[in-house]
Amino acid sequence: MGFSAHQMVELNQELIDFLEKKEFFELKLKTDKQVNDLLYYTQQKLAELWKSRPIWSLPDGLSSIPSKISRGNNHSGYPFQVFDYPSSFSQTDIFTFRVIVWYGRHFSCNLIASGIFLRYVEDRLPALANKNTRLLLDDNPWSNALLETHNLLIDKESITQATTFIKKNQSIRLFRLFSMNQINSIHRLTLECFNDWFSADLA
Repeated sequence: MGFSAHQMVELNQELIDFLEKKEFFELKLKTDKQVNDLLYYTQQKLAELWKSRPIWSLPDGLSSIPSKISRGNNHSGYPFQVFDYPSSFSQTDIFTFRVIVWYGRHFSCNLIASGIFLRYVEDRLPALANKNTRLLLDDNPWSNALLETHNLLIDKESITQATTFIKKNQSIRLFRLFSMNQINSIHRLTLECFNDWFSADLA
């Protein structure tokens, strides 16, 4: 197997200085560890909330087993950490409550749905009106790049538009977006979002 051709490059002094600074990499490791701890704690509190009531407005068959926190360093150029809980994944049918921390950008609570679960979301829209919930207006529900600019706030006036979008797409994403200066409240904000979206009182 041959190698593709590459041009010779030289790092400028700014990049060399960056590579020499251990403090940056040590700070990144410390940040990763503390964000990871925050997410595991949040997932634990979410599991306790879910189990504290016998009835929720959730589809049947969701996994009650807390998931591993996934992480990476290049989601559109930025590191991230994420968990999906509760969730149900198959090749065609997906339902997941996803919490993602996207370094340098924001963190968010999300409901991603496809297949048989789209009808659940469509029927749920009236209960989500005026609940600080937005619909991503993009064909790819897994991308975070367009959350801030391509979205529709769910209220009584926009339900028809939201319903039309859901009917035309194979997968959708609802979300709440938060700034990083709120990160220490991620567990409270996540529980509030879960309760607002799935409480049986809103059915």
